[in-house]
Amino acid sequence: HTPTIVMRLKTQVQPKPVHAGLVSSVGWCGNELFSCSDDGAIWRWDKNGEPAANAPLCACDTSFTEINWLPSIAPAGAGGMGRRTVDSVDNIFAVGCTDGSFRLITKQGRVEKVVKSAHTGAVTAVRWSYDGSLITSGEDGALKIWSRKGLPRTTLLQTGKCIYSVVLSPNSDTILVACGKELILKPLQTSVKQVRFFTCLLHIARLSHPRPLNFVQFQWVAHDGTVLKVDWNPVNNLIVSGGEDCRYKVWDSFGRLLYASAACEHPVTSVAWCPDGQLFAVGSFNSIRLCDKTGWSYSKERISTGSIFDITWTSDGTQLAGAGGNGAVCFATLVDRRVEWNNFCVSVDENHCVLVSDVSRGPIEDLGSRERVVKMQMDYGHFILCTTTQCLIYDTGKWSNPIPIDVKDNVTLVQLSEKYFVLVDTTGVQVYNYEGRLMCSPKFKGLRPDFLNGDTVSVSSQHIALVERTEPTRIHVFDIQTGKPSGVQLLHGTPIVQVLLSQNRTNNEPKVAIIDKNGDLFVSPLLARNILKVSAMVDTARWNDTLDMLAAVTDNKFIVWFYPQALFVEPDFLPKSTFSVPSDFGRNSRVVSFDGSHCRVRTVHGALLTVGVPPFAALLHRYVERRDWAYALKLCRFVHEPALWATLAAMALAAREMSAAEPALAAIEEVDKLRFLKYLGNMNTVPEVRNAELLLARRQPAEAEQLLLQAGLFYRAIKLNIHLFRWERALEIAVKNSTHVDTVLAYRARYLKAWGRKETSKKFLAMEKVPVDWDQIKTKIRKEKEDEQRRNSLSTGTL
Repeated sequence: HTPTIVMRLKTQVQPKPVHAGLVSSVGWCGNELFSCSDDGAIWRWDKNGEPAANAPLCACDTSFTEINWLPSIAPAGAGGMGRRTVDSVDNIFAVGCTDGSFRLITKQGRVEKVVKSAHTGAVTAVRWSYDGSLITSGEDGALKIWSRKGLPRTTLLQTGKCIYSVVLSPNSDTILVACGKELILKPLQTSVKQVRFFTCLLHIARLSHPRPLNFVQFQWVAHDGTVLKVDWNPVNNLIVSGGEDCRYKVWDSFGRLLYASAACEHPVTSVAWCPDGQLFAVGSFNSIRLCDKTGWSYSKERISTGSIFDITWTSDGTQLAGAGGNGAVCFATLVDRRVEWNNFCVSVDENHCVLVSDVSRGPIEDLGSRERVVKMQMDYGHFILCTTTQCLIYDTGKWSNPIPIDVKDNVTLVQLSEKYFVLVDTTGVQVYNYEGRLMCSPKFKGLRPDFLNGDTVSVSSQHIALVERTEPTRIHVFDIQTGKPSGVQLLHGTPIVQVLLSQNRTNNEPKVAIIDKNGDLFVSPLLARNILKVSAMVDTARWNDTLDMLAAVTDNKFIVWFYPQALFVEPDFLPKSTFSVPSDFGRNSRVVSFDGSHCRVRTVHGALLTVGVPPFAALLHRYVERRDWAYALKLCRFVHEPALWATLAAMALAAREMSAAEPALAAIEEVDKLRFLKYLGNMNTVPEVRNAELLLARRQPAEAEQLLLQAGLFYRAIKLNIHLFRWERALEIAVKNSTHVDTVLAYRARYLKAWGRKETSKKFLAMEKVPVDWDQIKTKIRKEKEDEQRRNSLSTGTL
C-alpha cells in the first residue's frame, strides 16, 4: 500500500541574521550549506542551522545573485553510466555577481577564477552541466556557455529580456529558461530554428519519443506575470514554475499544464523539487509551502524571513534551506511523516522518534531512531525503515529485534511485495527478502538508478520489472531467485510511464500492466510478448494486492476489471466483467491501494477517498484458485450479476472447464459460444483436437498449431492452416513430415479454381509433378479420423 502521508515542515530561523543584506541563494554540499548575499559574503552552515565559523567563508566587493555547486559523476555503474551526486570531487562552486561577473570558488573559500564582464548587467543565474560546462544568464537576456575553467564557448540564446531562472533537463540535453512571462525550452545544439509554442506543441504531440527536442525549440506563455523561478526534476521529469502572478504551476516535459494553483497572497519567488520527485517546496513572502508532485499542498509555514528567493534540498530529501529577503537563512525539516497498513500506523515526529500505533489499541511501540529517517514503507506484514546508514526490517507481528541492513547511499525508493522488497539508491537496485538476505542486484546497459521511481519499478513474488530510462519503450524483467533476465524484454511502441506487476502468488502466469505516454492501458503475460490494449485515457491503475483484479481511473470513471486475462480468452468478455462508477477524482489522481474489496484513491486535491468494490469477485477468484467450480457456480447463481457470470465464463474457458463455462455462457446469453462448446463436446476425437479448437476460438492459431504438432496430429495441423489460408505453412508441414502433400495441393487447386486464379507461388509450382487423387485423399482423411476416434476411445476406456 502506498503510504498515507501527513507531513509538514518544522522551520528554524536564526534570531539574528549573519548576513547584512538580502540572501540571494543557498546551496548544499553534503551536510553543509553555503549561502550568498547582497553584502558580498558567503557563509557556511552546518545541518543544524548554525554557522560553521564566526566569520564568512569569503567576502567580495560585489553582491552575489546565485550559487551552484559543480556536480561530479561517480564511478560508472551498470552499463557504464555514472551516478550523479552534488558532492563535487573538485569541491568548487560558481557564484554570479551583480556587476556582470561570476566567480569560481573552492569549498575552502579560495577564488580560483574571476570572469569579468560575462554579461551586461547582473548575472541572474549560474548552472553547472554534468559534462563540466557552466551556463550563465543575465539581465542582458543572454544565455552563455563556459568551460570548466571559465573560458567562453558560445552564446546559446539572446532573448532581449532579463532571464530570471535557468535549469537543465534530466539528460542535460535541453535547457529551460524563464524569461518574462514565458518559459523557453532550448536544446544545447545551437543550429536549431526557433518556432512558436503552438506549432511545436502540435508537432511534438505527433511524436512518440519523450524527448523530441534535439531539432526544435519552443516557448509558451506560462504565467500572467514574470516567471521568477523554475525547476525540473530528473526522476519524475516534471517542471514546476512560480511567478509574479502569485501562482505556481506544474508542467510535463512537453510544456503541457498539469496543475495551476490558486492565487497566493504574494508573488511566488522560489520553487524547488525534492530529489526523489515526490514533493516540491514553494517560497513566497514570509511563507514556505510543501506540495505534492501533483500540485496540492500538504502544509504552509509562516516564517519571518521576508521573501524566500531560493530553496535547496539535501540529497536525502529530508531537509531544505531557504534564502530570506531580510538576511536570514531558513532551515526546514520534514516531520510528521506517516505510513499505514491494515490497523497499524507508523509516524515519525520532529525528534526522529518512530511511533507505532494500533487503531484498536492506541500506541504500542516506540522504535526510536538516532538518525534521520530517509524512507519508510509498510505492507504485507512488514515495515521497512531506512536511515542515512542502515535499513531496518520489522515484522508487524513482532516489533522488537529488527533485522538491520547496511546501505551505501541515501535510499531513494522502497517497494514491497509479499516475499521481497526493493531498495533503490544512487548506486543501484537491490532486492532483499524479509530475512535481510540479498537476493539479486538487477543490472543492464542503460540502467540509471538515480532516475527510477515508483512508476518505473515494480516487484512481485517472482520478478522485478524496470523501465529503461534511456529507451522508455523497453521493460527489463528479472527473475528474483536467480537475478538473471527472464529472457523476455517487453517492447512497446510508445514511452511507458508506469509498469505494474500482478501480485497473485498462486498463478503460474504472471501479468504486467503498463500505462504509456498517451494514457493507454495495456496488459500482457509477463513471459510472453502479447501486449493488448485494455482502455484509453487512463490516469492511474493498480493491481489487487493478492488477486488478479485491476483497478483504474479513466475518463471520469473508476473501473475495476475482475479478470483482465479475459482479453486473451475472449475479448468480448472484458467489458462485461467490469465494475465501474462515475468519479470526479480529477486529472492526475492516483490509486494508492487495492486491498480485498477496498480501493483508496488520492484525488487531484489531495483527498484520500475509499471506493468499495463488490466483494463477490474476490470470493469467485478464491474459489477458482482452489478449483472449486461447484461453489463458484453457486456463488454466481446466488448473486446473479452479469459481470460475475462473464468473469466465471472467462475463467472457465481459460481453465478449459466446460462444466462451468456452459451455464455461465447461458446466463449472459452468449448463444454462439455456447453452441460452439456443445459442438466441441460432441466431437468424437482426441482431447488435443478439442483444445486446439478452443485455442483457435481464443485467437491463438500459433499455439493451436503447436499443440497439434506435438500430439502428432499432422493432418489436423495442415487442415488448420488451410482453413486460415496459410497455404505455404500447410505445405511446409506436409513436406517436413512426408504426409498429406497431395492433400494440400488438392485443396490449393480447388481454391484457385473457385477464384479463377493461376498458381504464382514458387513452392507450389515446384510440386506440380506430385499426383493428386481425390479418392486417395478422402481415404487417408477418413483413416486419420478413425485413428483419432480409436485413440480417444482408448484414453477414455470406452472401447
